[in-house]
Order: sequence, then structure tokens, then C-alpha cells
Amino acid sequence: MFGPMHMGGPRLLVHATFGVELVYALLLATLCFVIFWKTKELYRLSNHQGIGYFRLAFLFFGVAFGLRILIPLSTSMLGIWPGTIREVTSITIIFTGTVAVLYVLFSVIWKRLKMSPAGQHGLVILFALLISAATFLPTMRVFLFGLQIVIFTAATIISLLDHRRLPRKKQKGSWYLLYLMLFFSWLANLLAHFTLRISQGITYGLYVISAGLFVMILVRVFQRTKKH
Repeated sequence: MFGPMHMGGPRLLVHATFGVELVYALLLATLCFVIFWKTKELYRLSNHQGIGYFRLAFLFFGVAFGLRILIPLSTSMLGIWPGTIREVTSITIIFTGTVAVLYVLFSVIWKRLKMSPAGQHGLVILFALLISAATFLPTMRVFLFGLQIVIFTAATIISLLDHRRLPRKKQKGSWYLLYLMLFFSWLANLLAHFTLRISQGITYGLYVISAGLFVMILVRVFQRTKKH
């Protein structure tokens, strides 16, 4: 499967990159699933629809990062990554990632929508399917990144506005900081996608920032669950 241990520097660098990608995706997938699990009790006690959407966002983020594990793992084990499988995996990652981003938005706007919960879930899936289908056109993938930035920015701004409307006593229990950390973590992850071919050092630094912010989110979630 692998070449001999004395293989050239460039190939060693490729395998090192795969190793970093594997560890990063595995770590973030694990963190996302732990956050999803830890917020279960909060959702059960409050039955708050916004918390429910917040949990689902991390579930789909976890699935997206879990699928990313397949790329370096398959390449390292098989030495190849067939184009068709890569494309299917890529589209599936785009779909699950888009669902996650949309659930982040819906977690702060659900009260403003005059729709049943089932209708809101259906709208999220429909939008994600349409966006994922559109990415079969190469130029649409850049548009997708821009769209996700707009959606995430809107969710962060709305959560800030909601935070400011709260009485000062309740602002300490606001979820605004979680949304802010999630936004910057996601942004670091997105930037890492574009810097990989430019500078591995910058990419790895962005991975550390992204993972560190996810750990901070998990710590905040643990603190919230202890209060309940």
C-alpha cells in the first residue's frame, strides 16, 4: 500500500498532510458529537426549539467532519481516491455542512417564521438539496462559500441583537458567545480550505484555531449543563 520508508520528501509531505487532515477531522467530528450529546438534557428539560436546532447543527457538522475522514484514510490505505467516490463524498459533505449552517440560522430565527417545526425542517433539507445540486456546476462552489458566510454572519448578528434585548441579569445565560465562537471556528476552517495549497503552516494554524474554539464551545456547553 505504501512505498518503502526511504521514499522522497514530497511524498512524505503528502502523507504527513493526510495525517494532519485525518486527526483534525476526527477531533472535530468527536467534539461535535459530544456537544450534540451533552445538549440533549438541556433540550429535554426546556423543550426549546432553538436549542433543538442548535443540537442538530452540531450533529450535521459532526457528520460532515466524519465524512472528511474518509478522504485521507482512503488515500493512505489504498493509495488512490477514485474520482467518482471523491465527487459523491464531496457533494455529501457540502449537503451535510449546508444543513448544519442552515440549522444554526434557524436556531435564532425559528420564532420569526410562521411555520410548523416540520415545515421548518423540510425547508432546511430542501434548501440544502438545491444548494448541493447546484454545486455540480464548478463555478457554484465559490458561490456556496459566499452564501454560507452570509448565512452564518446573519445568524451571528441576530443572536447578538437578541442578546442585547435581554435584561442584563439574563445576558450571562445568553448563547451569543457560543454562536460567536462557532462562527469564527467555522470561518477558520473555511479559510484553511483555501490556504492548503499556499502555506501548510497557515493551514495548520487555522486548524488549531478552529479546533481550539470548538473545545471552548464544548467547555461552555459543559458549564451550561452543570447549571441544569
